[in-house]
Amino acid sequence: MSKSRLLRLSLPLLVGAALAACAGRPEPPGPPGEGLERHLQGAYRPPARLPVRGWDAEWQVAGQAVEVSWLAPEQARGAPLILYLPGLGEGGRAGAQWRRAWAEAGYAVLSVQPQPYGRAVYSSPEAQAGVFRSLAQKSFAGQALAARIDVLEQVLAELRSRAQAGEPSLAGVDWQTLAVAGFDLGAQTAAALAGERSAGAPAPAGWRPKAAILLSPYVSEEADSERFGRIGTPLLALTGPRDEDPFGWVEPPSRRQRLWQGL
Repeated sequence: MSKSRLLRLSLPLLVGAALAACAGRPEPPGPPGEGLERHLQGAYRPPARLPVRGWDAEWQVAGQAVEVSWLAPEQARGAPLILYLPGLGEGGRAGAQWRRAWAEAGYAVLSVQPQPYGRAVYSSPEAQAGVFRSLAQKSFAGQALAARIDVLEQVLAELRSRAQAGEPSLAGVDWQTLAVAGFDLGAQTAAALAGERSAGAPAPAGWRPKAAILLSPYVSEEADSERFGRIGTPLLALTGPRDEDPFGWVEPPSRRQRLWQGL
């Protein structure tokens, strides 16, 4: 008998024998989800959502109104602090979804927005005239950036003072472990705090965050890549080809990628 003929006869017999063996010794079913749980043992699992508490306030700092929003776990114990800095034209309560997610994960979250850069910009003469580009130019200028950092420093100092005085809503916060996150205008401030600056320029604050998140990172038209290379803080930058600036100041959107390329 030829080899091919032998194979044609043997293959059905082998398959049948295998099926018969399986049918004769069925595997007992395991608990529902047992296989899935086994595969997920080494996977990332988000922390349980913690109950949070918070408040919103308007403070007078450096001669201007500043919107301050606070969220933290109800039973905070050594909670790291995240500073969130909204974008141009946004109020202090912006970014509510991710601020709440961070607080529910165990972080204290402070949002700070000087009112001149918040919703009030839409009532300015430039906005009423439809001249948004010059409005953005003034808001992103170096002098305005320095003023925002100064306001942030004063807000932090006030909160630390209140925490030391025993204010219950500020209890359990680790004021030394601090990260910063910002969107648009806030991303410019966050990048400066993380170390971005031109050659020879002094550090903008007496401290540096442990990490930084830049949502729609700001890159000026004339910015050189060396200033981004001075960022030594662990950093997450998020942008994309449709990350457009409604004020028409950062054009084209691909310009935002220069920050990442210059790190």
